[in-house]
Amino acid sequence: MSVEHRGAQEHRMPPGETARILVVDDNPDVREITEIALRCAGYAVRCAADGQSGLEALEDFQPDLVLVDIMMPGMNGLEMCRRMRELPAHRDRSVIVLSARTDTKDRIAGLELGADDYLVKPVTTEELVARVRRKLARSAAHREEIRRQRQEAIGQLAVAVCHEINNPLFALLGEIQLGLADESLPPEVHERLRCMEELALRMSRVLGKVSKARDVATPYVGETRMTDLWAC
Repeated sequence: MSVEHRGAQEHRMPPGETARILVVDDNPDVREITEIALRCAGYAVRCAADGQSGLEALEDFQPDLVLVDIMMPGMNGLEMCRRMRELPAHRDRSVIVLSARTDTKDRIAGLELGADDYLVKPVTTEELVARVRRKLARSAAHREEIRRQRQEAIGQLAVAVCHEINNPLFALLGEIQLGLADESLPPEVHERLRCMEELALRMSRVLGKVSKARDVATPYVGETRMTDLWAC
């Protein structure tokens, strides 16, 4: 991979953004220039010298984007892309391939093997960082849209479930209140009915919160999110 270094310090990430970039290239000079450019742009960077090392780095670094050269000894960039797409934990990671090959069939091969973008070398650091930033922005927008759709689906399901439970619950409350109004029943029965009424009312309050649950999910473990009903 050939990268022309030009004013990389001018590229800055938006505050608070900490995207991780994995750079895979067998040329140490190119790795250094690319790493400097990306770090100056505000990214966390890890480098690997070949495809095998790049695959191993995926596990502990968990990059948001992989920048990989095609021509490398051992496992080349295309083979690395192919293997990445076979791994469930990494098949959706963004990949930008760089190559000196300009033939259309080479571009198609790279894209078919899983690359999201294909840059022809030499490429300036300005263009490289711009492509990285654009791809990350699109990926973030895609993830947010998926999150929104999931939240909407959860909300619709919650409303439907609450409706199905509320109908028999209200019928149960009605029967309990009729029992409480019956003065012929012994005191111990009234006490049990009051406990049942309190439980039924508590269920009704929880169902009301569930039906209003939307954007109150917080990160829990990994990709799992937990909904705080009391924040509704």
